Parts: sequence; C-alpha cells; structure tokens
Amino acid sequence: QSAASLIIRDITSTGVIPSTASGSTSTAGGSGANTVVSPETGRNIKVYAYALTTTGIVSISPRFTTGGSAGATELWRIALQAPSSVGTGANLAVQPPGYLFATGTGNTLALYLDSATLVHYSVAYFKESG
Repeated sequence: QSAASLIIRDITSTGVIPSTASGSTSTAGGSGANTVVSPETGRNIKVYAYALTTTGIVSISPRFTTGGSAGATELWRIALQAPSSVGTGANLAVQPPGYLFATGTGNTLALYLDSATLVHYSVAYFKESG
C-alpha cells in the first residue's frame, strides 16, 4: 500500500496522512542537531520508518532527538561507519499505525550528529493528537 493511499486514524478518528522528510546534512565543525520535522502544537511526530546512509569512514552515532540541542531527549541511536570508498547505512520500518518512536506533544524531530560527516536521511512519519 502506498503512503499516498494510506490513511491512519488517530484516537479521535481524525484522518492522519503519512508524510516523509528527506535530506542530507553535515554539522560543520563537529556536532549539532538538524531539524528533520518541525513541531505542531498538540501533535506528536510518530516515526514508522527511517533510512540513514553515509560514505564517511569516521565512526558516527546519529541520534534522532526531540529537539535541536545536545541536551534534547534521545529517541533512537544508530552506529555508522563506512569502509573506505563504500557507502553504508541503516534502515528500519514497521506498518502504521505502529511506530518506532515518537517525539512527544509539540516537539521537533531532529537528527543530532556527533561528527561533521555527511549523512543522508529519509523519515516516514505521521502526526497524531497528543
């Protein structure tokens, strides 16, 4: 079933349309957070699939967090390190309305990088009343 034809019902039986966010990011000069999905008042961001890839040969631990700072709550951590001249990655998915992790009501979904290595990401999510 494609994401376009999939409608998830939240607890108030309101239709929730799945969305995706994709991009490439590198934190210049070291570590930092990058916004993946902006918050929405009264809603949780529930991630049901993600994919991360890199060609960086430095060990990194990208973390999905609830906000854009080093002290934000960690939701999910992945360890990545590519061999020389080869890409590596991680992905995981569950069938909605199941989800892997959620931000909590009104919080940003961010990708925190502990290195300046380039990371490509894709996230499938839906927002649900909190």
